[in-house]
Amino acid sequence: DRANALAILSGVASPDKYDSMIKNVLIPIQSCSPHFEWMVEDAMCRAGFYAAALQRMKDRYQAQVNLEWLSTLYERVIPELKGSYNHAWNAPNTILAKHIAGIHPTKPGWTEYQIMPNLEHFTSIEQVIPSVQGDIRVELKKINHVFGLKLNSPEGTTAVVGIPRSSTTPKVVDINGSVVWKNGKFVSDVKGITWIGEDEQHLKLSVPPGTWSVIAR
Repeated sequence: DRANALAILSGVASPDKYDSMIKNVLIPIQSCSPHFEWMVEDAMCRAGFYAAALQRMKDRYQAQVNLEWLSTLYERVIPELKGSYNHAWNAPNTILAKHIAGIHPTKPGWTEYQIMPNLEHFTSIEQVIPSVQGDIRVELKKINHVFGLKLNSPEGTTAVVGIPRSSTTPKVVDINGSVVWKNGKFVSDVKGITWIGEDEQHLKLSVPPGTWSVIAR
């Protein structure tokens, strides 16, 4: 599993190989330590297999989560529960923040960052990123086909916000109560809001520092 994950992350493996690598290796073979586990789940998410990455995470860490006396994640996975008690390279925090909430920097020092959620089965996520610019606070919700995002973005930053298309199929997007996108067209007159574009996964808008409420329906 480690070699296949590194092949995806390094770009050695071409995208046409991902399906076979994920289904034949990274799903059934689960033999690495937490130091490499985050790379395996990172590779699965980069390949677009978000649900499979979450299932692998559950398979690997559920036994630790179920231990009432344990509030962190160990250096070794069960049954060899030994090593450091709060291991820095455990996968879940990084993968959930980076790929499921979809928050990561796109310029040095978090002067620009993006939020590109891939919620899969989640209906609610709250995330706080303690960046060098200040705390970035994000709340995501999905109810039926309505997607909501609340963002508190600190001074000195620009956020590129992605509205997931597959889970909401939006026709209208509101920001702070004003319509900014409707029936396939950007129609915003909200100061500071900029249309970035779209791809198969997300509609993309740029927002300046401040408090923002986004609703896509």
